[in-house]
Amino acid sequence: MENTTLITLTHSRDLLAYVPHRLGFTPQRSLVLIGMRRAQSATRLGLMVRCDLPRAWLDAPDTTMARRMVENLLADRSVNAVAVVLYLDVPKDIDLPQDADAADFGSAGPEPSAASAIRRAVVSIGLELVDELWVAGDRWRSYACGDVECCPGSGWPTTEIESSTVGAELVLAGSSPADSVDSLTALPVIDAASRDGVRRALGLAADRHATDVDNGRLLTWRRRQLDTWRRAFRAKAAPVGPERTGRLIVALSDARLRDAVMVDVLGLTKASGMLLGPQEPADDDAGLRRVAGLGDREPDPDRLATASRLLRHLAAASDGAWQAAPLTLLAWIEWCRGQSSTAGRYLDRALSADPEHRLARLMTGFVDNGLLPTWVTRPR
Repeated sequence: MENTTLITLTHSRDLLAYVPHRLGFTPQRSLVLIGMRRAQSATRLGLMVRCDLPRAWLDAPDTTMARRMVENLLADRSVNAVAVVLYLDVPKDIDLPQDADAADFGSAGPEPSAASAIRRAVVSIGLELVDELWVAGDRWRSYACGDVECCPGSGWPTTEIESSTVGAELVLAGSSPADSVDSLTALPVIDAASRDGVRRALGLAADRHATDVDNGRLLTWRRRQLDTWRRAFRAKAAPVGPERTGRLIVALSDARLRDAVMVDVLGLTKASGMLLGPQEPADDDAGLRRVAGLGDREPDPDRLATASRLLRHLAAASDGAWQAAPLTLLAWIEWCRGQSSTAGRYLDRALSADPEHRLARLMTGFVDNGLLPTWVTRPR
């Protein structure tokens, strides 16, 4: 059963207030596309997509890249309209007069060439453009309003967004967006003594794994480590000691065991155990199909949250190539939630730790190409 907060958007500032709560963080130098399903009776919000806006593209925007960004919305087949928001930096991106409180951009707005390229991309795909907004520093405005007497060229103060009814309703419902995607994906701090203990435990666990493999006890080892994961998972927020932490970090480096953990996170405990055997799993394995995002039923959000807490601890306690697996699984959890931006940040760090990590490379392809789980893109 989904936990749904019903909100009513009556003004552009309501839409801007909603964006950080939907993404989980306040965007910076970003293009945000809000898919909509417009019908005679009502308009419903659909998929939301955020993309970084490279400085090079802002300097010389082209419709091809803009179209590629907008096409990510088409993963939600019910979307027929879109609202566009450009989040821009001030004063880095825009010359702000030193003797003025706010730059007067006129009706064209900041970065007008980029806004125009995105407009053309939306039209070329056949979506209705409901509104195109910009947020720059502490000001915001609609590109669509050509009357500076109606809407000042310097825009409206963002305090209007922060004090909107929609923002207040979402905060009361328990939503608290982070300041940025980087702060949202920051790992917990592990003290030096605990890190040293994990490093010793990890070395012992790696040696034990190698011995079990050499002696033909790989299946036994995998079963034992899956049980270790399940016990740590059931403990929820309880601290995970250095010995268990080291064993789990090593366990996630085994691809078959890692896949079993992912299936287990989705609540398919019987299916996860069946992945540990010597035979390669079938292409139509039900558990792995769910891991790949196939199916209409959303994963249990509590199980995803519990797994995320545990994996954040494992990622924070590890370093080097060992860190790639927990970071990649964190990215997969964010992807399961439909949060490509946070998934992308975790994947960047995973590939920095191990550029050849196969699952991280595969997940990066999913994120870069706008591929999302079917339960995220299905009509609601």
